[in-house]
Amino acid sequence: MFKDRRQAGNELAKILVSNHYSNPIICAIPRGGIEIGFHIARKLKCRLNTITSKKLRAPNQPELAIGAVAQDGTIYIDNSLVESLQINEAYIENEMKNQLSELSARYSMYKKFSCGKNVQNNTVIISDDGIATGSTLKAAILSLKKKHAKNIIITTPVVASDTKIELGKLVNEIISLNNPTFMSSVSSFYENFPQLTHKEGIDMLQKSIIKK
Repeated sequence: MFKDRRQAGNELAKILVSNHYSNPIICAIPRGGIEIGFHIARKLKCRLNTITSKKLRAPNQPELAIGAVAQDGTIYIDNSLVESLQINEAYIENEMKNQLSELSARYSMYKKFSCGKNVQNNTVIISDDGIATGSTLKAAILSLKKKHAKNIIITTPVVASDTKIELGKLVNEIISLNNPTFMSSVSSFYENFPQLTHKEGIDMLQKSIIKK
């Protein structure tokens, strides 16, 4: 169990520093991933940006993800699940528009920190404070690939073991500290897990620029 995101981020940073990546860019998943990324960026002395995505919800089952959409409109669809639930294209299109609108409304304050063309031909490190199913992360990964990131590395304190295997097929490397076979919630792996506010996230992103 981790004391808090700071401790977890610093432990990950030790591993990443030893790997000697050349001028990496951190793309943090708001909001908890920003704090993880902040401590990593300070140790690696690299740029801290954000990348956002939201899950696409199954009809009448809002907790079930049938895919996800990233901030730039890149979409990931779980085709086997969509087929088994017999979900039509019109529903998916409408759900995508709804989630893009939500992304724009909720995360507009991160826009100037978004991972954009700067990732092209660079090593990108995606930071998150924990990964259970990885659905939203898949859209973020596809978005970075569209922007021609040279290498994509996921770093997180905890990721479900089956999810790690699945995500590992999409990226160059996954660096994690705990890989449980069962994961009920990310918070259960931390002693202290307060919700990071948007203000705290923005403050960390701005401090990262100053320290660069």
